[in-house]
Amino acid sequence: MKSKHLIIVIGLAGVVFWFATRTPDFDEAPTLRSKPKSETVVMPKNQQVQEELKKSSLAGKKLRLQHAIGLSPVAKTKSGKWHFDVRLQSMNNQCRTGDFDIISNDLKLVRGQKLFLTVESLADNSILYQEPLDLSKTLGTGFNRSITIPAIKNEAQYMGVFICSKRDDKQPCLKQKIVNVNKIDALQKKAILAKKAYPRSGKVFFFQFLTAFDGQLSIFDMGNRLESHFRRMEKAFRKLDPSGDYRRPFHKAKFLTQSIGSMKPMVLQKQITFFIPKQSNSCVAEQRFSR
Repeated sequence: MKSKHLIIVIGLAGVVFWFATRTPDFDEAPTLRSKPKSETVVMPKNQQVQEELKKSSLAGKKLRLQHAIGLSPVAKTKSGKWHFDVRLQSMNNQCRTGDFDIISNDLKLVRGQKLFLTVESLADNSILYQEPLDLSKTLGTGFNRSITIPAIKNEAQYMGVFICSKRDDKQPCLKQKIVNVNKIDALQKKAILAKKAYPRSGKVFFFQFLTAFDGQLSIFDMGNRLESHFRRMEKAFRKLDPSGDYRRPFHKAKFLTQSIGSMKPMVLQKQITFFIPKQSNSCVAEQRFSR
């Protein structure tokens, strides 16, 4: 009996020794080995989330900065193009000479002069969109047009919507003469009444500033033309475009906005409305009768 107990004890001791000294198989490897793998996967995801949050925060700051200086963002079309509307609205100016009358006289005084609506780059003067305007049909009764131009994703863009007169349709409005409309009116009266010489160059009558940052097109509200507002704009552009490429286009836009002197355009979401004051027909008839 003792020998049987001894055999059992020796057998149990052998089993314990075998388990204690056995090298574990790969299938039975402890779960601790998988921890380094989970750590290497999680860390990049956390970094990616942080980067996305950083980009989102920066984009939000830029958008707030644009709103603060009067920039109205415009949504892109599904094809990745920028789309906005231009409206020309005639206004009764009673017996005062209006922009319609000044434009009409310019086209009469310069043979071959035509009127155009364009969208142009303020950086390289390239024409992005162009359409001839019939004075009586478009400016006289009103005009609506949807304009689509190619969207550029990465680089900051500075553009302008123009209404100008010119004889060469290949020349941009930016190359035409920039003269205050009141001065043009005075030159026209001298040419008509005193037979004085009238400048034959093309002339810019209306301008609207457009910008694009990070692929987002915005229309600048031209309501505020004070020098202090342009200083705030330039300060904002330094943050929106750290490369400094904004300087030349910005100063072009500032010069055009302050020099032309036509009625301020109205910006409502993606629509730009140019108001075209026109002398009353009854007033014109009365002036002719009095002569």
